[in-house]
Amino acid sequence: MRPALATLVLLIPAAASADAEAAWQDHRLAVEIACREEAARAGWNSDRLTIEVNPFGSETHGVALLTIAGEGGAGEGGSDRLVCLVEKATGRTELTAPFAPLPE
Repeated sequence: MRPALATLVLLIPAAASADAEAAWQDHRLAVEIACREEAARAGWNSDRLTIEVNPFGSETHGVALLTIAGEGGAGEGGSDRLVCLVEKATGRTELTAPFAPLPE
């Protein structure tokens, strides 16, 4: 009985770890979907949109960096970059204004 109990005790953290990773994967997917929808509502071209989701966000928000290629924000044919915030408790989503162009 003891070897079985020892095996069970060793497997529980692995199962919890797998559940935690699955939860973080779900979180990242939810942030990406929410940010994509918010960008569309704001009128950004989804065909040119790249979303980089921060793996964990902050304590209160999911966070992603959005890059919209070819919108002209950084000069002729440049890109716009903005941040998407998704409140973890409510799902409320907001976008920042685009960042200033990167210096050359």
